[in-house]
Amino acid sequence: MARIRMLGDEELLSAHQRVGMIINAGSRLEEAVAYLQWQLTAFSWDKDNPQATASDRQLALRTERANWDKYAHLNDRLRLTTKAFDAQHVANVVSTDRKLKTLRSQWNTLSERARKLGEKRNLIGHTFLTWSSGKVFREIGRPWSERVEVSEKDDNDQISEIGALTTEIALYTTELGTLLPFSDDDQIITTV
Repeated sequence: MARIRMLGDEELLSAHQRVGMIINAGSRLEEAVAYLQWQLTAFSWDKDNPQATASDRQLALRTERANWDKYAHLNDRLRLTTKAFDAQHVANVVSTDRKLKTLRSQWNTLSERARKLGEKRNLIGHTFLTWSSGKVFREIGRPWSERVEVSEKDDNDQISEIGALTTEIALYTTELGTLLPFSDDDQIITTV
């Protein structure tokens, strides 16, 4: 059976696809932050357990990873990553190396940028799309009844901005991991 085409279908479909791309990009950003948090946590675990063999360490880290909240919100991940930076073993190593001090300072900026992009992603992800007067709108229903016109350029800019920050955090994590170094065998090396 042929689908009935309605006025605005193509525009709504395109806007829905961009929402999906924004949400997916945001999930990738969360993944990059979670990986950084994990590697800092693994570094601290390794320093807390200097007697552990390499296989004991990996087994313990796999067990700990299995107990992590895989679905933590971005703001929680950012807070926990900052806390992992402030853990005694990480802070001790960072305090003795000028490059690590610089990287630690950069985390504050990266974290704030990620938080702001997460908020923008949430604003888009918690709305619904409508077609009215030849335009696509994002709406928040009752009791607020707010409506904002959708901009394809703004959506695409947000997708690009989130993707660029994700790459920046991945490169940052790789650089940090060469200086600490990270203890988990599950390593992701990012290059440009």
